[in-house]
Amino acid sequence: PLIVFSASNGIEDSEIYTIRIDGSGLSQLTNNDRSDFDPSWSPDGAEIVYTSFIGGNTQLHVMDSDGSNARQLTDGTAALEPAWSPDGTQIAFTRREGQYGQGSAIYIIESDGNSLQKLTSSDGSWTDAVPVWSPNGSQIAFVSNRAYEQDTISQPFDLYFVDTEHLQEEFKIELYSRPTRMNWLSNSQTMVLDQSRIGQTIFELDLSTFDFVSLSGTNYLENSDYSPALNHAETTIIFSSTGSLYQMNRNGSNRVEIADLSPLNERSLDLQPILPVEPPVTEEPTEEATVEVTEEATEESITR
Repeated sequence: PLIVFSASNGIEDSEIYTIRIDGSGLSQLTNNDRSDFDPSWSPDGAEIVYTSFIGGNTQLHVMDSDGSNARQLTDGTAALEPAWSPDGTQIAFTRREGQYGQGSAIYIIESDGNSLQKLTSSDGSWTDAVPVWSPNGSQIAFVSNRAYEQDTISQPFDLYFVDTEHLQEEFKIELYSRPTRMNWLSNSQTMVLDQSRIGQTIFELDLSTFDFVSLSGTNYLENSDYSPALNHAETTIIFSSTGSLYQMNRNGSNRVEIADLSPLNERSLDLQPILPVEPPVTEEPTEEATVEVTEEATEESITR
């Protein structure tokens, strides 16, 4: 699988890149005079949605996985932090709200740019942000600072869910900070996200008990781990830390550097989904041919 990420060398605008999970094959997908960031893979791994700063505003764009066929998806007030629905038909995102765009709300739009819909109740008085879909697509989790004074220097954030059909919003738990990325696992009971506790730490959150478990260790002052993404089997976490890409096991063990990207100053990443391949439909072999067909299938799978 490929890791897609945005990065800047500190002088030029941020651009979108891919790199293999073994650290090889670095490839630049966008190359223009504006900043491109917040990349997210479609569920089939064929397309990438991302945020691009254009015309004095940020808007969502979609391109093919090789960087071709880029097209603008949204217009109007600023849009950012896109997240594909599990079936690939819709994209949730954060959109600026209010007279001066000081707040934001969660919206969804069809992946072809049609049927824009507002999901959360922010009118710009507070910030709703960082959407992520539930595994079955019936809910979207997001963070909000609606429960706090809006003129404080360091804003606390809480975790909320919104029902995508009935638009009912539900408070879940207080967080330490606004995460850069959240992942909702297929068991529907676990999330992986980063939080700032002096340093930046990746946590696993049990949605049944609301217990946090640090996957980055407990030396929060020294931690600088952010933007976690999981592989398709949900056994490995890819993340950024101090200018490099890393991977570790789901329980936080076996932390390994994938690539040193410190010259590029990467910002956000996502891991290309690798979906299970359905076996081809074949005619049922006769009793005599059973062994031969099995051997050919085994040889073919080894070759692949």
